[in-house]
Amino acid sequence: MENRQPQIISGLCAVALGLLLTLSTGSAPVFKVMGWLGAGLELVEKPAVSLRELYLESRGWVREREDILSRLDMLERENDSLFLALHMKEAIDLRESIMSSSIDSMADLRLPLSWWDTIRIDRGGIDGVSPGDPVLQDGFLIGRISSVETSRSWVSLISSSSEMIPVVIRETRDVGVVVGDGLGGLWLRYVSDGSQIKEGMMLDTALIGESIPAGIPVGSLLGETKNDDNGILEYKVLPGGALSKIYGIRIFRRGSDK
Repeated sequence: MENRQPQIISGLCAVALGLLLTLSTGSAPVFKVMGWLGAGLELVEKPAVSLRELYLESRGWVREREDILSRLDMLERENDSLFLALHMKEAIDLRESIMSSSIDSMADLRLPLSWWDTIRIDRGGIDGVSPGDPVLQDGFLIGRISSVETSRSWVSLISSSSEMIPVVIRETRDVGVVVGDGLGGLWLRYVSDGSQIKEGMMLDTALIGESIPAGIPVGSLLGETKNDDNGILEYKVLPGGALSKIYGIRIFRRGSDK
């Protein structure tokens, strides 16, 4: 055994030298082995590369989504500003139209049995008043002319159960109808499901086949709701005018605007 050790060592050195020479020559077996190693490494690296690409794509998507949300928020603020500016212009134009086409009047008769339904005023046909003309108090709609005499007229109040006033919610542009309950209360009906209605939102008249001009303030929404006998959801409305105390009013004469 001691005599063979030098031979074994020499043989191992020869084998190692042969392998070294083989690797250095770039022979076909070496290329084959390297191909196997490359394929194995590719199988190991491919999931990691895919995960990295997915991570980078997800980061890009998150950033893109944040950018879109930021732009939408900016557009919403710009839209609100434009809407307020447009509404202010419309309100100014409407006020000028009402001021140039309206006359002052006084309530001279209000019967207890029809307190929330009708009043009589001291203006009539000789003053250019005609049926359907809006009647305002402090700039808010409180009724419309129901009948006209020579020097007197009767006003049907919006608190009357026979009145139905188409309105639009100023902040959301949802359309509904304000009805009176005959007891001094006003309620908003027929608003579409899913409307984002909040307390304090303002109501203006809407032009939906009615003689009343659009844009006249009516009142604001309260937090109270109820369901009528048919299950229709109603929202309590705070009138802009003082319906319980009507003295001086203003009549918007539509005929004078023609």
